Amino acid sequence: MKFIIDQLVLALFNYLNSEIDAYRIFQNKTIAHGVNFAMYAGLTAALVYLTHSNFWVSFVFCASAFFNRQLSFDIPLNLARKLPWYYQSTANPPKALMDKIERIVFPSNNGKLITGVYAGFWVLTIIVYYVWLQ
Repeated sequence: MKFIIDQLVLALFNYLNSEIDAYRIFQNKTIAHGVNFAMYAGLTAALVYLTHSNFWVSFVFCASAFFNRQLSFDIPLNLARKLPWYYQSTANPPKALMDKIERIVFPSNNGKLITGVYAGFWVLTIIVYYVWLQ
């Protein structure tokens, strides 16, 4: 149960961060992508440390945290900005590292497909944890 609770903690953090970033965007301020990443990585690392997990549990949890981030941050940010939930940046070139990577992996920039892939891998990490690592 701790795995799911920790995922919910991460999702809440992401939601709050998406609200802050949406506000900053509406105020024409820049987004501190590096600071956001460092804070999220720090929270994820703290949760891993507190669970005293072995390597594979920690690895799966971090992978799950990554996919969780893509869902629980991107979708609320899009909705807060009054954009479609599946919106992907159209900036050329994109500013955020993840946007740059997504353009390479998903050249079509299809937001629904990208979100579906993230959601599928997030569910897969949860299944792996509960079926093989629990």
